[in-house]
Amino acid sequence: MHAWIRSTLMKSFDDRFVAGETYEITNFIVAPCTEKHKCFEGDIQIVLTSRTIVTALEQNYYLIPDNIFKFTNLKHFKDATEQGNHLIDIIGVIDDVRPLKHVTNTTIGDQFFREFVVTDLIHPVKVFFWNELATTFDISFNQATDQPVIIIISCCNMIRNDYNGDTSIRNMPATTFDLNANCDTVDTLRKSCLKMIPRNPNEICSDEDDEIMKAIDEYEPEEADETDRRETVEKALTNFNVNIATMNRQHEQLNQNLTDFRLNFFAT
Repeated sequence: MHAWIRSTLMKSFDDRFVAGETYEITNFIVAPCTEKHKCFEGDIQIVLTSRTIVTALEQNYYLIPDNIFKFTNLKHFKDATEQGNHLIDIIGVIDDVRPLKHVTNTTIGDQFFREFVVTDLIHPVKVFFWNELATTFDISFNQATDQPVIIIISCCNMIRNDYNGDTSIRNMPATTFDLNANCDTVDTLRKSCLKMIPRNPNEICSDEDDEIMKAIDEYEPEEADETDRRETVEKALTNFNVNIATMNRQHEQLNQNLTDFRLNFFAT
């Protein structure tokens, strides 16, 4: 459930909440979510007031997950965009990371953003991270070891281009992201990526491989029609593009290492 705090009370609650901690909250109001203040799809929200009491709990409640996401299916992005202005969560494989771009105008001043694509292996969506979040993304993305890199973007906003009808994602003040998170949905998406890997029916697999293949088989339709074949081809092409993007990053890193070596060699 979404909790809302009036702007006049923000400072008094600013140091009372830490992400991942558990709290007991009393003396609050349950009110309908207006479209103006709506962050999620829920119809009601908790409103904290000056009389609200927030107590941190030392006991760990293992049944309460650290994070709860309600992922918007990229397949239904158009419909989701038309539902309103509330923030959404998405998950997908990172692809086609573009160079950092700088923009300047009299209204917003100097700004910069990073553009990339998030895909569920079929439906690609453009993402724009601006300013500080773009910098944080660059650091995390360069440090990511598991490939392909899977991202969870929480509390992001969808923007519709009225000219061409394209929908993209941009970050808001509440937006956060996590790369290769320890999450069941991330594991499921990564196993789906393995569908692109050809299997030799005569190959002897380990028990772990068998479990992975069983998980993959759950996503295979019993009867393949034209739509299924087309989606399989689209998935294969997407996976190919992900591998190309990974190879390009590795090539850029090798070039950078070679440049550094030359500079250090001639400097000595």
